[in-house]
Amino acid sequence: MYSQTPALAISPAVVANWRQTGAGAALAVSLDEVKTFVNRPIEDDFWDDEYTRFIKTATYEIERVCQIDITAKTWVGTLPAFWDRIHLTKRPFVEVTGMQYVEPTGTISTVPPTLYHALPASQATGMVFRGDGLSWPAAARRQDAVRITVKSGFGLSDEEVDAGHPALPDEIRHALLMTIASLETKRGDDGGGGGGNVTVYAMKNARGGSLLPPEAKSLLMHHTYRWITV
Repeated sequence: MYSQTPALAISPAVVANWRQTGAGAALAVSLDEVKTFVNRPIEDDFWDDEYTRFIKTATYEIERVCQIDITAKTWVGTLPAFWDRIHLTKRPFVEVTGMQYVEPTGTISTVPPTLYHALPASQATGMVFRGDGLSWPAAARRQDAVRITVKSGFGLSDEEVDAGHPALPDEIRHALLMTIASLETKRGDDGGGGGGNVTVYAMKNARGGSLLPPEAKSLLMHHTYRWITV
């Protein structure tokens, strides 16, 4: 007879609920860089609004597919309790700038930074480790009992790099430009994906079936977050 007990019976891992509270540069690449890449005159500003949307859309799609922050961001993650190790999945992880918790009385207090270490972990994520021999403070029983403020993302300026954000890798920048050029072929203002307003580069590099061109996906493969669930 087979046992009625599941072969694997463990509670699912607790994942922080993230809310973005800050951002760095508005655009991951400049309009001039995009215009140069798609062979448009830099002084031609007629399509600037459209290219700005292309940049934002391409950035969003790469961040979604790769689970990575192309631009510098600040996040607050909430958890129902403290754990000895708290995985921070905002990538690339830069630092924890503070932790707060809700006391059983309802008062919001700051976790002393001497109680924990926040260090880089695998795949450019971060991890909060409770200090050896130390104890977390007592927290209220609620879904947002613990709040962790995290900085992540690549640096697009000298100031952001100096603040600890890693510089945006060339392969991600190129994948972003290739995706923007691909978006240019999908305006929806003509019947065949081409037309008088489409650059030669975009027409020659038209792609179908995916927002990210295959070449861009190849460039991003090393930066795509991978995890296993059960």
